[in-house]
Amino acid sequence: MNLKNLKNIKKGFKELTPLQLSLGKVSGYIGMVVGIIMACFTMFLNKSWGLGIFLAFLAWFQLMGLIGEIKAYQGLKEMGDFNNEEVDNSLLDY
Repeated sequence: MNLKNLKNIKKGFKELTPLQLSLGKVSGYIGMVVGIIMACFTMFLNKSWGLGIFLAFLAWFQLMGLIGEIKAYQGLKEMGDFNNEEVDNSLLDY
């Protein structure tokens, strides 16, 4: 990577919208939950009960984070739709 690519990456991160950031978090949580559940099953199959139980609770916390982020994403999406409707309706009033 050269300096030009680094500047483009930095510019791209600055231009992300809250909706795009939330969608990125949702996909990250999904990957984490799937990975932790797979590791949990592997630990139980290897009879590492302590680590398996720990990973099960960790998967639970990540699943709750995923649900919260999905709700935040839906809220941001509805808020964006509401703003678009408000603009469209205000244009019709004139």
